[in-house]
Amino acid sequence: MTISDPVRVVNTVTTQRVAISAATGGTHTIVAAAAGKRTKVLGVLLMGGGAVNVKFTNGAGGADLTGSMPLATEGNGLVMPVTPPGLHWLETSVNTALVLYLSGAVQVSGVLVYYQE
Repeated sequence: MTISDPVRVVNTVTTQRVAISAATGGTHTIVAAAAGKRTKVLGVLLMGGGAVNVKFTNGAGGADLTGSMPLATEGNGLVMPVTPPGLHWLETSVNTALVLYLSGAVQVSGVLVYYQE
């Protein structure tokens, strides 16, 4: 490939970012459902203010998209590095919100990168 060769762009999408801040146990809608679309997660950073388990679900009370992930002590976190579109970590069903579940009342903060299609 030379510099003058065209570059083919595949899966061009508009990515979005959302801040995460939750402090009560239970479900928290991170990305609202979009009519006729799925939410596809490209990356996540979460930090816990104490011991708590977190998981992402397909809507409130829906199927788990991840297993329960422990944030064992204050300052513990998890990272799902940003991936290219099409290689996303998580995907909701059509017309379904992306929800973060916390096992207890502990501050969890972070950011999520996603697109909808």
